[in-house]
Amino acid sequence: MSKLAIYGYSSSLDFKRLPALFHLIQRLYPKKIDNVNLIFSSPSQMRALNKKYRRKNENTDVLSFAYNEKGFLGEICVSKAKVRENAKKYGNLYIHELDRVIIHGFLHLLGFDHKEPEEREAMEKEEKNIFKLWQKSKISSL
Repeated sequence: MSKLAIYGYSSSLDFKRLPALFHLIQRLYPKKIDNVNLIFSSPSQMRALNKKYRRKNENTDVLSFAYNEKGFLGEICVSKAKVRENAKKYGNLYIHELDRVIIHGFLHLLGFDHKEPEEREAMEKEEKNIFKLWQKSKISSL
């Protein structure tokens, strides 16, 4: 059975919510989802990763690393500080912004991208669809 491993985050609330979000995405993509690491990183760690892999010397909210190895889909790295900053900037609840970036990260692991306008449109549509399904679930509001 596929599993979500969570590192660097101590909220007991999210240890209930985030695996449920993982299982929702897993039900939507049953043949593609395998084990995933979800890593909560500091702003400096995210800046270093962003600089190394994207050549951007700045903090970012989410980075995904698809490995597609047997039994391991990849890793999603999240900056809680950047998520909190973006939530305030866009007038969203922190928890909703966190859910959104995690969904975004999963979509990258599943092969979605947003480099081209058509790709961006397809990815945003799927992100919104998953977020709506997640909001309808009872566990998303814990």
